[in-house]
Amino acid sequence: MEKNKTEIILIALAIIAFAFRFYLMPSHLFFGPEQGRDFLVIRDIVVNHKLTLIGSKTDIMGIFHGPIFYYLAAIPFAVTGGNPLGVSAFFIIIQGLTVFLVYQLTYELTKRRRAGLIAAILFAVSFLFIVYARWLSNPPLSIPFSLFFMLFLLRYVRGKSWYLVASAFAYGLLGQAEFINFLLFAAIGLLTCLMFWKKCIRTKLVIVVTAFLVGLVTSFATYILFDARHDGLVSRGVLDLIQGKSGYQLYLSTSTAGAFRVLLEQAAAIMGLSGWVAGLVVTVPLMPVLFKRMKRDASLSILALWIWVPPFIFAILRHGMLEQLYAGVIGGFIILLALAIDFLWEKKTVIGVASLVIIVVLSVTAVFRNLPGNYQVFFQAPQPAVRYSDQLAVIDWIYMQADGRQFSFQAYTIPYFLQDAWVYLLGYYGQKNYGYLPDDQGRKRMYVVIQEDTLDPKFQKKWYRETTSVWGTKTNQARIGNYTVEEWAL
Repeated sequence: MEKNKTEIILIALAIIAFAFRFYLMPSHLFFGPEQGRDFLVIRDIVVNHKLTLIGSKTDIMGIFHGPIFYYLAAIPFAVTGGNPLGVSAFFIIIQGLTVFLVYQLTYELTKRRRAGLIAAILFAVSFLFIVYARWLSNPPLSIPFSLFFMLFLLRYVRGKSWYLVASAFAYGLLGQAEFINFLLFAAIGLLTCLMFWKKCIRTKLVIVVTAFLVGLVTSFATYILFDARHDGLVSRGVLDLIQGKSGYQLYLSTSTAGAFRVLLEQAAAIMGLSGWVAGLVVTVPLMPVLFKRMKRDASLSILALWIWVPPFIFAILRHGMLEQLYAGVIGGFIILLALAIDFLWEKKTVIGVASLVIIVVLSVTAVFRNLPGNYQVFFQAPQPAVRYSDQLAVIDWIYMQADGRQFSFQAYTIPYFLQDAWVYLLGYYGQKNYGYLPDDQGRKRMYVVIQEDTLDPKFQKKWYRETTSVWGTKTNQARIGNYTVEEWAL
């Protein structure tokens, strides 16, 4: 009976999670240059059967993420005919279903259903996890993959030896989602084995070898094949990083401060708060609870490793910090928060319930306060006013003005001059609905889309003065959301 009740609650929480993650979709779907780039690759996979061995590039020369995001996205892409909203919905569903995984890991860590349900509730309504779910990109996959890895690792150290193979597979998926995960979770896994070395050394050789082979193939098979065809490009990129020829940009003190600052900001954002100070205020009281629980069950120490090993690694790397580098880590904070609330609940029910209610209210308030204007949405911070619905409206306006006549197209984008989003949408939406694509040959008119640039308006004015304004004569214009659309006779 208790199990059935738990399952019903989890199903209800998954539905709630879906509702929050689909809030204001499709109008607020962010489809920027990186999404356009990815969709052009996915289209090649589905339509042209042009397979790829690597994913998108990282910010370090010669190093790429794995292609798992592309191949997963190819499934809804093929089903929906390349509809970005359909692909986004596919990944949102994956993130929503992660509620069950959060519950299971928390339950197995604590052996307490209440703690598992608290974690599931927090995950379902967490502002930060809702933001990640709405990001049509590869880093959010680190969230479910990290939970799988930690669940399998926990089962392994508790005596279920064959879960070492499962954790090796999950490790490969983590690295395929974000390249940095190879380093982060290798360190977490190795430190866990050192901490539980008596159990690890009793693992049968056949299990160790199988896990090694599974991890090797899942993690690096695509990279090895890619390197063989491209003169060791990725290997040279990794070697340059190790030797300090790339990636190392900051003083150790600066990188340390940055690594912990961003981690604390992410901890605060889980509850809809902002700033590292709020994260510090939240995190500091949680650690004594974890240490107290660790005295009862040493396997809970993997939770501490999960949260605190990554910032030390980032500090040593001395590379500039991005929020998404912690995508595979933030799941640990949800569980830590659930542990603390369950601890308070155990001491005095009213305090535990009140703590949970306050955090839920903070998170839900942040959703309705921030998402309509895309405030505190880190991946859209430079361009919060960009809307997928406006992009489609721009394309409709252009084709209606063209009235079947050929035209050329140009756009001012952020980052500058990356046209991939418009290239894809003109193919998916424009050609699909109006029957033809822009063509620079024999053109007599051009449509220019100008995205408002609040960060560098002087550069935008200079660009307009030196390019668009000398191309011809402006004959019409419209303002659609964040975009100015101009028609020019050439």
